[in-house]
Amino acid sequence: MMVNEDTLARLLSMGVLVQPGTDRPLSQSDWNALMATPEGVAMLFRSEGPAYRDAVGSDWDAPLSLEGLSSAALTHLAHYTTQCDQPQAQIRTEIDALLERYLPGTVDLVVELGCSAGPDMPTLSKRASVVLGIDSHLVPLRWLARRVAGEAPQVVRRLGGRRFATHNFQDPAGDLSNVIPLLSNALDPPLVAESADVVVAINLLDSVREPLNLFLEIDRILKPGGVLLLASPFHWNDQITPLEQQLQTLYPELDGPEATCFILDGGDPRLPHLSFDVVDEREVPWILWDHERCSMRYLVWMAVAVKRPAP
Repeated sequence: MMVNEDTLARLLSMGVLVQPGTDRPLSQSDWNALMATPEGVAMLFRSEGPAYRDAVGSDWDAPLSLEGLSSAALTHLAHYTTQCDQPQAQIRTEIDALLERYLPGTVDLVVELGCSAGPDMPTLSKRASVVLGIDSHLVPLRWLARRVAGEAPQVVRRLGGRRFATHNFQDPAGDLSNVIPLLSNALDPPLVAESADVVVAINLLDSVREPLNLFLEIDRILKPGGVLLLASPFHWNDQITPLEQQLQTLYPELDGPEATCFILDGGDPRLPHLSFDVVDEREVPWILWDHERCSMRYLVWMAVAVKRPAP
């Protein structure tokens, strides 16, 4: 199982992917040499790739089943494959409505940072020639790759503790052949500057180690005039994002949405070159199921911002 050859050819012809440690565009032979999972999910880290491969162990090529995956991988898969099985959830319909309003046509390249199992790929795939889904969690990307290949992979549900179950997933997505899942780092994406027409980062900002670096990379890879779709509940975890890196620490006088708008407008002296207009913002409920008896309800701030052209 591999990515669609025509889609890959379009992506490589754009010259937007780069070789690790260089600014040289990735060629077809370079792509063929990349380490990939049985589903064809390629690994393209700019630096830490080999160490990552060793760290994931058997989850690299184990069967995507209750028996084949580690408990940690199953838990992560349960959180996010259930999101794909709820296309009518409000967070999904709001994303679709915003893209319909601010991206009415078709663009060359959409990049989703932190795409996980791809709950928004059906919406994104309708609006681009190529959608590049980047995530550092391997197993959801493997699941997404099967979906892209036209399979209907099973949805994992956590019953409680280390007890899991599956059910059949009737995929409403249609054709996802223009989606390419890529194992990489959202804080160091292997993309040339100003290569993406649209960047999407849903519920990622409070799940990275260095939030300011995420803003830096979004700005770097997005074309002038490009669209950013960003959403976050600002639910910080000290084990993921050190306290001193969290926006509530950096800007104690601002709440999460205010701090984000401040950064995007170039207000932070560490990122004065950022220049975005926030053209839409709204609060959206997001339900994340942990197990059969527990779900977590977040209030997500969702915004569309447009990168101002250089003066």
